[in-house]
Amino acid sequence: MSSTVSLFIWNRPVISMSALKSPQGANSVTQVFDAVTFSGFHIKNDKKLIPEQLVAYFLSFLPFQDVFNSRIVSKYLRKCSRMVTIVNVVDFGTNFQTSNLRKILKRFDIIKSLTIDNCTDIDNKLLADIVARAQSANAIDFQNLFSRDLRTLIILNGFGQQLQSLKLSGTSFLQKETRTFLASCMTNALRVVHLNGFRTIHGEDIKSIFANAPNLEEASFEDCSQINVVRFEASSLRRLSFARCVCLTGIHVSNLSSLENLDISNCRSLEAANFNQLISKSDLKNLVSINMGFCSKVTTVAISDENPMPCLESMDLEGCTSLTSVNLTHVPNLSVIKLGMCLELQSINLVSNRIVDLDVSMLPNLTGVTLDCINLKKFDCAGSKVTRDAVLGSLETDRTTTL
Repeated sequence: MSSTVSLFIWNRPVISMSALKSPQGANSVTQVFDAVTFSGFHIKNDKKLIPEQLVAYFLSFLPFQDVFNSRIVSKYLRKCSRMVTIVNVVDFGTNFQTSNLRKILKRFDIIKSLTIDNCTDIDNKLLADIVARAQSANAIDFQNLFSRDLRTLIILNGFGQQLQSLKLSGTSFLQKETRTFLASCMTNALRVVHLNGFRTIHGEDIKSIFANAPNLEEASFEDCSQINVVRFEASSLRRLSFARCVCLTGIHVSNLSSLENLDISNCRSLEAANFNQLISKSDLKNLVSINMGFCSKVTTVAISDENPMPCLESMDLEGCTSLTSVNLTHVPNLSVIKLGMCLELQSINLVSNRIVDLDVSMLPNLTGVTLDCINLKKFDCAGSKVTRDAVLGSLETDRTTTL
């Protein structure tokens, strides 16, 4: 949701926020307001003020510098700002000095969610102070974090069993003992885990993470260059990413019935047999989007009555240079498919009346195309033997075209 929200006290605007981001799962303004707990309006001089909880909720979407700027407007906003529990530190290291962060965090009474978008200049002592101040948080997000064993241990030891979201991204090198401890810190309460850029994490570590956190709904292990084969159980998982795991050869998961988004792009070592097993044996009935661009070892993609994906809407196969055939017949909701730069692709069999965007550009070896997609609107065939006029002209007269 993107909108502009203005707060008024006694018919005078005191703060305006644009491009407001809705909380996770909120699809409407009503749901955003339903997420706020009302304890009654505050009365002053027979005039109603906006509930402090509501003002604090809106303030939580702003960078913390703006939260503090609101304090000088009135005593009322000063009180509201102290009720903010979601702290977003944006452009850390450029907008203010590192030494100020410790003082600033002390001004928040309770921190339930902490995001720092640039942890490059944070030393171990400051990191320990940050963790100690936010030890009651249930969600943390540290970006551009360069860590070895000590820094990771500081973070893991600082947060309790209430942690629901753990996001660490950057570059991390951990010894085996630290990786074992990392997996043991996962709990049933954890719903989101991002360990992006953990260069020494292995498949066994990921298996332990999922075993200790069975209720995970979102997991990301991007840029983990040492992952080879992963095996785990994740029936509650909705989003999964192994993007740019260049040594990943196989993903063996028997039950992904809740999975909606899968990103395995740039996994150039992913073997064709393991990929076919993934899409045929993992029960991907609720999958909405799959990105497998530049998986250079995948040779065929087939979705038929044996492994239907009724919810699939978007599929990115761009740059799969070994791909020779695509057969998609049981994807009734597929609307966007990208096949550009699949240099060895020879045949396409595509059946979906909802497709509006089809990219078959840069396919020099394409010889056979069978389409049943009457609503096709955008068709890119630059650099391919197939011509736009031939395909679109045939679809105008007949629902199916074969070239």
